[in-house]
Amino acid sequence: MKPILFRPQFSVALDTQDPRAMSLLNSWRTAFPDMPLSTGPDFEDWVENAVRLDSALRLAPERLALVDHDGNARYLDGRAVPADQEVQFLGSWSNADNEHRRTGVFASYRYPALSLGDASLAHNYAQSEVFRANAGREIVLCGRREEADDPVDLDIFDVLSAAYARGARRMLIKVKQKYAVFRFIIPSSNPREIEDKLTSENPDFGLALVHLAGRNKMFMVQDFIPMAYEYRVIVFDHEPVAGAGCVEAHTPLDNEAVWDPKVEEVRSSGEVEARPDLAARYAEFAREFVQDYNLERPSAGKYTLDLAISNGRVVVIELNPMRNYGLYAMDFDAVLRAQMK
Repeated sequence: MKPILFRPQFSVALDTQDPRAMSLLNSWRTAFPDMPLSTGPDFEDWVENAVRLDSALRLAPERLALVDHDGNARYLDGRAVPADQEVQFLGSWSNADNEHRRTGVFASYRYPALSLGDASLAHNYAQSEVFRANAGREIVLCGRREEADDPVDLDIFDVLSAAYARGARRMLIKVKQKYAVFRFIIPSSNPREIEDKLTSENPDFGLALVHLAGRNKMFMVQDFIPMAYEYRVIVFDHEPVAGAGCVEAHTPLDNEAVWDPKVEEVRSSGEVEARPDLAARYAEFAREFVQDYNLERPSAGKYTLDLAISNGRVVVIELNPMRNYGLYAMDFDAVLRAQMK
């Protein structure tokens, strides 16, 4: 049976009479009795971390292991977790203290709930025919060809030129290497004019062109489409297990159901609606999508699935590995139960 690992990033003083919030605080104090409580840099991040810990303490205390800053993992009773033990990981790893540079026991626990195959398949979702059939927009993967022998199938500026020729104007360009997104209006069908405008408006994109020259499928060029009511679904072992609206101000303390109904038509607008009808629609879509995606990619079993409404239909925004994913108002008990099977 896999141990469940948890590593704290920071703690926060929580002054509230909310029973769920107090449960988080009590769980944190149980796990880290010697850690002084202080205001953390981000309250929502702390709540998400504490929710993961609280769920593990309530649902599987005998399996919970804590990882310290030196990379040592121990069960609550003090027993060390063997370095070669297969584990499930809870929490989100911060890069602030350079964990990725650490070695030894800690390295063997980095993202243990996620195989490299899972990460690769989730990151490369744009190559999936199932994703493309449900994206609701034209998407082209391309690279940057500077030399005649560069192994690039499609050059990004030729792709943008062709998009202009078919009538597209507003585009989104995602840089795979850094996962940055650039919004761009194509000025003409001339590749040189396109390059000049894009790099002058986005210096960071110009750097990406230099860094990624000669590499294929580094850029995802997408037609812009309106997206509303963004929603996140957690998929584990080929099953959608929970969902919540992508409302930045929400944490699992705001959760109301396994498929939480609260959404914003315009993200970060602050105008939150309760739409159980929409949550049910997303749940049904997720089950159908995951079934089809499993047939196409049977080894991709763990990922987050972000959905939205565009022109009246449900579309897939993107898939991502289960690394530092935000929970929003997610029912994490449902997620953890799926992970413990």
